[in-house]
Amino acid sequence: MSRISSLLMFILAVLLIVIAILSASPPAIKLGEVPDTCFSVKRAYSHLLKISRLPHSTGTVENARVREYIAATCRQMGFTVEIQNTTSINNGWNFIQAANVYNVIALKKGQHNSKSVVLMAHYDSQVNTQGAGDDGAGVASMLETARALQKVNLQNDLILLFTDGEEIGLMGANAFVKESPLVKGIGLVINFEGRGNAGPSTMFEVNAGNGWAINEYAKSVAHPFANSLGYELYKKLPNNTDYTPFKNAGITGLNNAYIDGFVNYHSPNDKPENMDLRSLQHHGDNMLSLVKHFGNLTITGTKTPDASYFNVIGNWFIHYPASWNLAFVLLTDLLFIFFLLAGIKNKSIKIGGFIISTLLFPAFSAITYFSAKYLLKVIISLYPLYSHFDENNSYNSPWYFLAMSALAVTLFSFIYLLVAKKINSNTLLAGILFIVVILMNGMQYAVPSGSYLLFIPLFFILISQLFLSGKNWGNEKQSNQWNFLNLLSVVPAICFIAPAVYFTFLAFGLGSNMPFVVVGAGMFTALLLPVLYPCFKNQKLFIPATALLCFFLALVKGQLTSGYSEKYPLPSNLHYTMDADSSRAKWLSDFSAPDKWSVGFFKKTAMNKKGIRHNGRLINDAPVLPLLPPTAVITKDTLHNGKRTFVIHFNPSREKVNFINIAIADSCKVNSVFIDGKQTKVVMDGYPTHYRNISYTGVTSKGFDVIFEMECNKKLDIILSDRSIGLPIIAGINTSYPKDIVADQRGNSNTIQVRKRFIF
Repeated sequence: MSRISSLLMFILAVLLIVIAILSASPPAIKLGEVPDTCFSVKRAYSHLLKISRLPHSTGTVENARVREYIAATCRQMGFTVEIQNTTSINNGWNFIQAANVYNVIALKKGQHNSKSVVLMAHYDSQVNTQGAGDDGAGVASMLETARALQKVNLQNDLILLFTDGEEIGLMGANAFVKESPLVKGIGLVINFEGRGNAGPSTMFEVNAGNGWAINEYAKSVAHPFANSLGYELYKKLPNNTDYTPFKNAGITGLNNAYIDGFVNYHSPNDKPENMDLRSLQHHGDNMLSLVKHFGNLTITGTKTPDASYFNVIGNWFIHYPASWNLAFVLLTDLLFIFFLLAGIKNKSIKIGGFIISTLLFPAFSAITYFSAKYLLKVIISLYPLYSHFDENNSYNSPWYFLAMSALAVTLFSFIYLLVAKKINSNTLLAGILFIVVILMNGMQYAVPSGSYLLFIPLFFILISQLFLSGKNWGNEKQSNQWNFLNLLSVVPAICFIAPAVYFTFLAFGLGSNMPFVVVGAGMFTALLLPVLYPCFKNQKLFIPATALLCFFLALVKGQLTSGYSEKYPLPSNLHYTMDADSSRAKWLSDFSAPDKWSVGFFKKTAMNKKGIRHNGRLINDAPVLPLLPPTAVITKDTLHNGKRTFVIHFNPSREKVNFINIAIADSCKVNSVFIDGKQTKVVMDGYPTHYRNISYTGVTSKGFDVIFEMECNKKLDIILSDRSIGLPIIAGINTSYPKDIVADQRGNSNTIQVRKRFIF
């Protein structure tokens, strides 16, 4: 093949990869005047500006303001509004989480209700963020959807559920499922979330027995975007959303979220002005179409056998029974066996070379993994402040993803060329396809509804190779035709695997899973390059040289974009703690590497002292301030049958405290605990264990009561600590964040904490 033809083939392959990834973008914004019956980004954004004006975590004044805005807006639209105020409790293996939550429940009665449809998003934010993407956009979309439905008569009841306390452990959703009488009439839950502030609104989770839900989703949604492989993997990860309590209760549901813009997730940079309005459009369009469809559907028989489903490209959404995948996998197995035997018969595949080539992919994967792991380690050591971001996912992380992907291409193409000197291309292809076939069968076992990711690309590659077997490649015209057919045969691989690798990067960032993502990019290369090898056999160094150049250019771009600004601020972690018993105070940071601002709180002289790093944190003495600790008072104490039961009233003493923590000494054995009259329990692996920590979020000036039960001759030894948001104002010390630095997302960051010991 001529050099020009090879170059054109390369450009076409790269363009196909770019198109495949870009096709997974959210829809364009609807500009101009939008009809009242349609979703309007402009109208939704006006809600978002009001909702995400300031941080509004559970128990804060801003949280109450947002709640009242939501309730008032729903009432104006004709919904019947109820506020569910309750103490929600999460039982852990040795800890208890409690929260005073306020769920907003807005009801629109249907004309002939079969089962109600719940549309859900949480309105609380993380402590230090305005929460535009998480989950202000979901709430704003719900309010705009409610407006668009004002003149629409639905058959089923529609419940708009705006939950509180999601960020601290799904507290509002748990309380609703446990306590609301509406739960028994629910047929479907549609939840909208945000793990970032950009990207397509992906339906990433559904219930077991999801065939009915997927079929109806495909019929109704304006811009379908979902895949069953993502759902299979999500099930295996320790993730939860507000849909989780409903799913555990056996209620059918569709869980939707975008995951791009992960760097802004739980960050003070998650502001309305940074929200990708296309994602808001995608959220809203899908939300409105789903409600219209399910709101007029008789909701029965919602559990049917699981489906396989995926987007081929753009809105082209395919779904079918997952049980079919086994037949497709077996068919692909047979095609490979036929391809292998045919190659051995016509001597285009050598058995010895085939055995060696089967080792190529595992060896290459290992080399790629450790190369990526070492490179990531070097990057973090050169830029330690990247560790201030969750999963090291700084603003310029896409450049490092590109660099590592280019490294994978460089490594494989170079290794492949070395091996190709001894083993012919057909034999190498057979060995690599054999490994991919094994992976396909493994996927069918481990993630049965997601095996399409490999059997569809393999099917087309094998069909093409069988067709080309024995063809005459003699003249350039025929050679160009067959090479073009080779390119066509890898289009399914490009459409499926390239976006899968990219979205895996979006999900995990530059954290510890990044080397596995790079191995995925390498697998993609391993599948494409042997098929396309005939296109470049006369320009053998073209691909490795181009990939290596891309690798270095991406690293240079990463360096050039490694700084921080007001638009792209650096997270910093700092909090103030004071021990009321010892009258000592400390500055603490959960980061081991200080930044240009926080280093002022951890001077060099102090850094050299023993104890400056405590459990991986920075620590230094701080001025003692006149701050009152929280109080604990016994209001009732009784003895009965060898048991001591007593009530302690806990109360904050400072303004703006909305969190109290009770740490119980290891020497204390507490038999039972009731919080605000509700029984709790601590279990581990199904067995009762000991109470060690009790936290309460949303505490008011009235405080809260806890009932303890212990042996009659035992004392309760606790450390009581509070938390308020914001750093203290201290004369001579600058505790205000610079324009290019913001508070970190972790719960302690940007807080004041005062503690005191009590023995009862």
